[in-house]
Amino acid sequence: MPVEHRSHTRTDLPEVVEALASWEAGAGYAGDCLHAGDLGWYLRHPDEHVDGTVHSWWEAGRMVAVSIVEGQVARPRVAPDRLDDDGVASVVADDVSRLLPEHAWTDAQEATAHRRVLLGRGWRPDEAWVVFHLDLDGTPLPATTGVGPTGDAVDERVALQRSGFERSTFTAEGWHRMAAAPGFRPELDLVARDADGTAVAAATAWSAGPGRCGLLEPVATHADHRGAGHGRRVVQAAVQALAASGAAAVRVATRQSNTSGVRLYESAGIPPVEVITTLTRGGA
Repeated sequence: MPVEHRSHTRTDLPEVVEALASWEAGAGYAGDCLHAGDLGWYLRHPDEHVDGTVHSWWEAGRMVAVSIVEGQVARPRVAPDRLDDDGVASVVADDVSRLLPEHAWTDAQEATAHRRVLLGRGWRPDEAWVVFHLDLDGTPLPATTGVGPTGDAVDERVALQRSGFERSTFTAEGWHRMAAAPGFRPELDLVARDADGTAVAAATAWSAGPGRCGLLEPVATHADHRGAGHGRRVVQAAVQALAASGAAAVRVATRQSNTSGVRLYESAGIPPVEVITTLTRGGA
């Protein structure tokens, strides 16, 4: 049966997010790949940025692959039961390659047909990322204080993101678009404060539903308040909130070169489980 390629606007993404969330396993690390929460975070962008950049592939009325294709970067994911399907991998690789410019980067889950197809077409390993994963069932979680939902403190939440990431373009309007995205839960969008009540760190967690793996995306500590444990505190609070929501596990990834991020997740009690590499084509 032929595989149908679709591109999406914001208004028809809830079906895609729901299908993507259903692919998340429960306890036990199943590999790092695009999460429903990645789409939720992506929807902070305005319509003119989002529309036409989310793509999916369907067979017999069922989604078998999905990808964000944004500028020079693609983030594809193939359904768990089709990871070894060379036919689906080739169709996705064809379409994503066509959508990307000559010099581009892409995720490609390790030990899958999609990665094998891309490597066979001349794509090559590029940047290393560390993946962290923690099963939540029965895992003792440390108590945290001074952390709560963003609520009405949107401007403070935005300021934390912009201070934590030098090139961030996050805005209050972007937060409201994110908060309207399918899968957003206000109790999983958190701000940490110090003893004086100053907002010092933030984290947004995303649930894929009870019994499935959740995601941290993003986590930020204000540049003026680093090194005091605030990032660790907000991460631990986000993990607790995911556990309370019924999530079976949590994962997060950061560049291996981001040594402070690697230390943060390790200190928060989320162990590293894999180092993966993105793929690139073109360029030097």
